[in-house]
Amino acid sequence: MNYTGCGKISVDKNKSIFIKVNNDFVNYYRWLIQKRYFGATGVNTFLNGISKLSTPRLGAHISIVNANLHGWNPEWNKLKLIGQNAYFHYDPQIVYIGGRGFSNFWIPVHSDLINKIKKDLEIKEHKKYLGAHITICSNKGL
Repeated sequence: MNYTGCGKISVDKNKSIFIKVNNDFVNYYRWLIQKRYFGATGVNTFLNGISKLSTPRLGAHISIVNANLHGWNPEWNKLKLIGQNAYFHYDPQIVYIGGRGFSNFWIPVHSDLINKIKKDLEIKEHKKYLGAHITICSNKGL
């Protein structure tokens, strides 16, 4: 199944360029994940006994550029596309679980616009970059 979502291109000054997505997106999928993995007990042994999952610091978003991985050019704070709609495609049946020392859930996305922005800004992918995705929730820092 392939679905289309939409968000607005945004900048977290000197830190990241991202597509801001409606928070209902991650809240819904977080609820499904908690229901699937935690059920009535509230504790999951598969996930090292965690019982709490937090949503991302920036809310629902798709990172395009992350200064920690890609470096930063101050000119990117003035990107002409800021505030414009950005469409992306995803399959809600594909949810990845990962993390080192914590559990992280994310859905991969595809967007021609993300690829174009990265090409235009001459972004080189970092080996730790997971590809375009929406982080749903994690227990990082809890």
